[in-house]
Amino acid sequence: MSQMVSAAQAEDLAAAQRAFDSAHDHLHEVIEVLESTDAELAAELEEAVDHAEEALEEGEEGEHLAEEAEEINNLLAKAAQGG
Repeated sequence: MSQMVSAAQAEDLAAAQRAFDSAHDHLHEVIEVLESTDAELAAELEEAVDHAEEALEEGEEGEHLAEEAEEINNLLAKAAQGG
């Protein structure tokens, strides 16, 4: 997701899309694992992923995309720390 943040901040929306696409499957794997250990965090992460996906589809500005990716990064860090 760090690549998505960097690309979005540079207003390179195509690169931001590619970075999101490359992380997409992994994000859903993390969500699946979290569902059994921390359902609330899993739901938060799934919502953040959905928001990022929608923002990309709607062609949001880079700043907004970067914020969405940073939220996903924060939730992933929280998951790595055990919730």
